[in-house]
Amino acid sequence: MDDGAERPGLFAKGSVGRFLLLVTLGATALSAGLFGLITAIVMVGSAGFFASHSGDFSTAWDEGKGFGDGRTITECVREVERRAPAECSSFGMCGIAISTFTRACIRAANDDGYCAPVPDLSEIGASIEWKRSTCAAAPSRWCQALMGDVQSACQGRKDFAVDVSAGSGASP
Repeated sequence: MDDGAERPGLFAKGSVGRFLLLVTLGATALSAGLFGLITAIVMVGSAGFFASHSGDFSTAWDEGKGFGDGRTITECVREVERRAPAECSSFGMCGIAISTFTRACIRAANDDGYCAPVPDLSEIGASIEWKRSTCAAAPSRWCQALMGDVQSACQGRKDFAVDVSAGSGASP
C-alpha cells in the first residue's frame, strides 16, 4: 500500500458523499420553503375567515350573554344542547358560533354548582371520564364537543374567581 498517496475524502469533488450532502441540503431548503408557503396561506386564510365572520362571533357572544343573564349555568348547558342540531354537523363537529355562545352564556350565568365537579382542563384522564359520564346521561353526536366548550367555560369561571380573590381584578 502506498502510504504517501492521498485518498479522496468523503466530500471530495465527484464523491457520493458530496452528492448526498447536496441532495440533503436541497431537500431541506425545499421543505422549509413549502412549510413557509403553507403557513402563509393558512394565516391569510384564517385572517380572512375571522374578518368576514367577526359579526357572527359578536352576535353569538351577545346572544350567549343575554341568555345567561339571570339564568343558571345548567340552563345555559341545556340551551346549548337544544341549539346543537342547528349548529353542529352530522359528524359531531360544532361551529365557533355555538362555542362562543356557550362561553358567553356560562360566564354571564349565575353559579348553581354545575361547574364544581367539572375537572380542570389539565386533568386529561378526569376530563375524558367527565365527558364520557356526562354524555352517557344525554347522548348525542355533539355531546363530546359541546362538553369540551362547557369545560373550558367552567375553567374560565374558576380561573376568574381565583384572580378576583387574589385581588388582581383581571377580567376573564
